[in-house]
Amino acid sequence: MKLGIFPPKELVKEEFKNAAIEGHFPGEEGEQSGPSVEELEELRSSPEAMDRIRELTEKYEDGSLDTKITINEGDESLFIVDFSISEENLFQVKPVINYEKEADLTIEIDFDFIYGLISTMEKDGRVEHPEWIEDSLQENIGGAIDAGVVLTKITAGFASGDISVSPISELGTAMDVLKMMFRQGP
Repeated sequence: MKLGIFPPKELVKEEFKNAAIEGHFPGEEGEQSGPSVEELEELRSSPEAMDRIRELTEKYEDGSLDTKITINEGDESLFIVDFSISEENLFQVKPVINYEKEADLTIEIDFDFIYGLISTMEKDGRVEHPEWIEDSLQENIGGAIDAGVVLTKITAGFASGDISVSPISELGTAMDVLKMMFRQGP
């Protein structure tokens, strides 16, 4: 039997602040940000994924969708992510202290919302099964449930105002960006 304890909000908030200062994502230092080399190659070989990336980036002069994602608590900015999508580089994701480019899209996420989303994603839902059934069954079911929950929560975040987008006309693009960030797409 496993017991997991999710850290309280104040600890997670401090982790976001410290990670921003140190230039990495919250969690263990040295973890890779963005897709792995294998994931990028898989995307490059997927006509559907490449078509979606082209659709997202074709309207921008430089062929790159530059997105500033900020996690805020009230008026305080806790964490900023520079998320760029282009046909050439696919995805570039990096935390920054100051966003110095002109963003094509700005997404602001309330800290309480992101804390709830991370908490939901970290819950370890196990499917009980006999030992002779492969663990991949559990992974497939768990992955499908996780993806559905994340997408539902993100949609609810837009509806509730916990996630805001500028310009508002790019709401659909913002949804796609967040799905990619949480590895639920393209």
